[in-house]
Amino acid sequence: MSTRVQGSVVRRPSLPLTESDEAALKALRTSPSLQDALLALASDPVVAAEASESALLRALLHVGLSAVQERAEMDGYRALAADYQHENDERRAMARRRVPDWAHEE
Repeated sequence: MSTRVQGSVVRRPSLPLTESDEAALKALRTSPSLQDALLALASDPVVAAEASESALLRALLHVGLSAVQERAEMDGYRALAADYQHENDERRAMARRRVPDWAHEE
């Protein structure tokens, strides 16, 4: 069974579907492996074979948005890691140029 929409519905836009979109939705309704994947990825449990078309499309929208957000976060983490590595390289270069305290001892 599909779950009801949490919160108030703001609008119900129409969504043009191509033949490949229709084929993908049909495959999702009939393929146990695709249904298991959707169940694993969806925040709300959706049984694709029993869900209404709008509930199925909403679940796919949420999974897609989650994937986009995850990708954006990963890109941000990569940028932070690159900055950190750059700073680390600069610190190492400065440390190599520094004369150690004991260099002037006799």
